[in-house]
This record gives sequence, C-alpha cells and structure tokens, in this order.
Amino acid sequence: MIEAKGISYSVQIGKGQYKTIVDDIDLKIEKGSITGIIGRNGAGKSSLIKILSGLIVPTQGDILLDGKDISHYSSRELALKRSVLSQEIPVSFGLSVLDILLMGRFPHGNLSLEDYKIVDEVIESLNLNDLLDTSYPSLSGGERQKVQFGRALCQLLPFEEKNRDKVLFLDEPLSALDLSVQQMILKRISELVRKYKLTVVFVLHDLNYIAKHCSKIYLLEKGRCALEGSSYEVFTEANLLKYFEVDTQILKSEQKYPIMIFN
Repeated sequence: MIEAKGISYSVQIGKGQYKTIVDDIDLKIEKGSITGIIGRNGAGKSSLIKILSGLIVPTQGDILLDGKDISHYSSRELALKRSVLSQEIPVSFGLSVLDILLMGRFPHGNLSLEDYKIVDEVIESLNLNDLLDTSYPSLSGGERQKVQFGRALCQLLPFEEKNRDKVLFLDEPLSALDLSVQQMILKRISELVRKYKLTVVFVLHDLNYIAKHCSKIYLLEKGRCALEGSSYEVFTEANLLKYFEVDTQILKSEQKYPIMIFN
C-alpha cells in the first residue's frame, strides 16, 4: 500500500551546509498491517512519518500510495486517504473540543447530518462528552492528544467497503496519556485494523507494544534504516544493547512475540 524508494531528506543549517535527517530509506507497508518505526531520539523517525504521509517532500526518492506517487494526490484526495496524529498540533485560537473534532470532517465537504453522526460515534467511543464545550488550548497535554486522536478518526471514517484503503500515521500518540486511556486507544486501533483492514504506522517508544502488535518493524539510526523485520528479528538482547544502550532480558510469550524486561 505504501512504498518508499530511496528517500532522503536534508535541511539547510548554514550557508552551503546541509544536514541529512533521513538517508536513503526503502520500505514497504502492507495494507491492513501495523508497522512500527523505532529508534533513539534524533534518529529521523518523525521526519520519516512526515515524508510517508506527504506532509513534507523528500529531497530525493519517491513515495507511492496505492501505486500512485504521493505528490500526484491533491490535498483533499490525500486527506481522504490518510490521517496524521503528530506529537504536537498547536492550536492558538479558542476553538472548542467539538470544533476540533469537526475539523476532521472538512475534507469530506460541507458538514451534513452524516458528518455529525460520525463525530458523535467518535465522541462516544473515546468518552469525550464532558469535554465538548471546553476550549482546546485549556486542555492538558493528555486531553489534547486524546482529542486529536478523535479528530484523526473523524477524518478517516467511515470505512466503506469500496474505500477502505486508508492509513493512520501516529507519531508518539500516547506520551502524555494516562495508562487507562493509552489502553483504550490502543484497543480501538487494534479493533479498526482487525475489522476494517486499516493500515497503521506508529512511532512509539513503548517497545513491548511494538513487539506485540507490529507485523513489521523498522529501526532507524542516524537517519538510516539499520534494521527491519519481525519483532523477534529486531528485538534481540544484542540489538537493544547496540542501538539503545540498554541491558535487556528477552522472554518468549505464548502469543509468539518477545517480552522485554529492561535491567
């Protein structure tokens, strides 16, 4: 569904000086899969998510979405096929939580009764009723992440039989959430993947969640793809020591994914 061919991304840091953030990466993401992108801070994970989702243009290389160059999609076409939840989405205006959720429906055209029904469904599934009239800037960091996750779902719904090829990009979506809310959101994501073949691309520091749920994992190191494979291929004690500098004990679970205990 998503294919990256030799993508690199550099930024200018001075006169005639450039820093490479993403360096010659190839990858394939299958429809209906959950893919994890991991690595230390500064490895290029967030930039890679932005490139794959079409938010920024790579310096070189191509991104194909359903076999079509992502640059050939209009902004509206792209918004109907994928949604992005970034680490921080600044909103300085005094919009309410309901306003933010409704923004997810804008790519679908003028708001209709069906749009409000979809938003109501997301409100109920994420327990957002008590926040609807609250000014978004006044929310806590965790509440904002929860609302933005709702906005991302509002943008992608409904998952119609004829138009199910949709992608949800998530860049550290759980960092400020309470544990119970984290579990609720992760459960909701798993349900959407199982029921509608939603494609999900995660940047996440919770390596045990990545190991449990991701069918393919890419480990970035200094902008390059250092490792790719299944959880057992990527999460070895030697790899975790080399790329994260942590001593780890790897346990095998009955569900056939590794469990990491960090010493």
